[in-house]
Amino acid sequence: NAFPWFPVALFIGFVSGWCAHFGLFRTWWGVAITGFLVAITAALVSTPIAVYLYGGITASGSSFITAFLLQTGRDLVSAVLSTNFLVEPVDKIATALLAYAIIRGLSRRYLMRFPRADNVMPKKA
Repeated sequence: NAFPWFPVALFIGFVSGWCAHFGLFRTWWGVAITGFLVAITAALVSTPIAVYLYGGITASGSSFITAFLLQTGRDLVSAVLSTNFLVEPVDKIATALLAYAIIRGLSRRYLMRFPRADNVMPKKA
């Protein structure tokens, strides 16, 4: 059941890598911006998958919001897209900030073992 969703992970990885390249993982507000960009990407990429493969209703709890929006007269695509725009930012920003907190808890010496560690290190003043 996970295979149809691989484009979402692919684009999330692309956007996250792009944000890391431009240093958005160095500050908490950059991480929040990254989480928002990832959320928008995930919403846009996952909507067609949810609509065309699953009829807009997936196994996630957010399908209750989609069902509600459908009952209010929205068409399927806008109901799924609206649900994704409501749910994804909360999920992705929280996840990005949690990852940021974990990285901040690691020692500088340990982080330097990884390639491109400078993408997460704060700039020296």
